[in-house]
Amino acid sequence: MQVERAVTAEYEELLSVWDDSVLGSYDYILEEEITLFKRFIVEQVFPSVSLHCVKDRNGSISAFIGSKNNKVEMLFVKNALIGNGLGKKLLQYAVLELSCNKVDVNEENKQAIAFYKRMVFLTESRSLKTGKASTFNVLHMQLAGQ
Repeated sequence: MQVERAVTAEYEELLSVWDDSVLGSYDYILEEEITLFKRFIVEQVFPSVSLHCVKDRNGSISAFIGSKNNKVEMLFVKNALIGNGLGKKLLQYAVLELSCNKVDVNEENKQAIAFYKRMVFLTESRSLKTGKASTFNVLHMQLAGQ
């Protein structure tokens, strides 16, 4: 399993991984927000971050990470593959190869918080973020010792 750069032609497949991950584990986000996010992610977020992915043996994207300015902006793994080390592999790549040492996590995403804590990220601060349909707290986490 090798980490490789994702390209513009893969945006739809990346969005499919995002959608699978969000629908399977983000029960605190309203469905109308998810629909609004999709267009924004493809048009605004993907082009603004450095995207890297891991693919299965058939060449399909299994998980991806987006980073910018030493910060993990997104990390998504297909639901069926969570717990198989893909997120860990991508995060380690981001830390070692892309010098990432920060991440923001929705406070309600307990699974993600536990993952980043296992990967030695500590909560530095907390803030309130308001979306179109909901308001939620964001934890600003940083790699220990950074």
